[in-house]
Amino acid sequence: VESLDICRYVDDTFAGPALMPKAGTDMHKLAEQLISRVDSFASAGLRYAAGSGRYWGIGPAGADDAESRKAFEFALQTLSKAIESSGGPYLVGDQVTLADLVYLPFVMRFDVALKEFRNFDLRTASSESGDTTPVGRWLTLMESRPGVTSTSADPETLARAFRKYQSFDFFDYQTMFLSTLP
Repeated sequence: VESLDICRYVDDTFAGPALMPKAGTDMHKLAEQLISRVDSFASAGLRYAAGSGRYWGIGPAGADDAESRKAFEFALQTLSKAIESSGGPYLVGDQVTLADLVYLPFVMRFDVALKEFRNFDLRTASSESGDTTPVGRWLTLMESRPGVTSTSADPETLARAFRKYQSFDFFDYQTMFLSTLP
């Protein structure tokens, strides 16, 4: 993943708070485990959002199949367990790490797309009581960070873009034309 390589380079090269816990610690191992699984998480979310045969597409064309939903719920539970085992509130303890940064764009987009097209609230999905899950609390906390609020599309704009393009793959070349959204 090229962006991950760039993040690691920035973390290793420039001064400032470290994006990774100290090497050799349990927290470092947990961060590396989570980072190594981000592709699986993204795949599970894309399969559920897309429906059958539409990997990058999203929208009503695919059925809400139980198998892809179950796989995505399992991926969410894995993140919740990481938060709980690390003591939270972030994925790997009390500091934002590279693990938080690599998952956040996917979780934010899945949050919007799955509400829009699958009537699925990932913030409460694996909670039998309907309470906010550790992933839901983590997402709310991450969304409140100034760096996230200043660089992220608001959920309604994102939902309009998803409805119009029915694809996750429009960000690099379509978002500058937000005025064309219905």
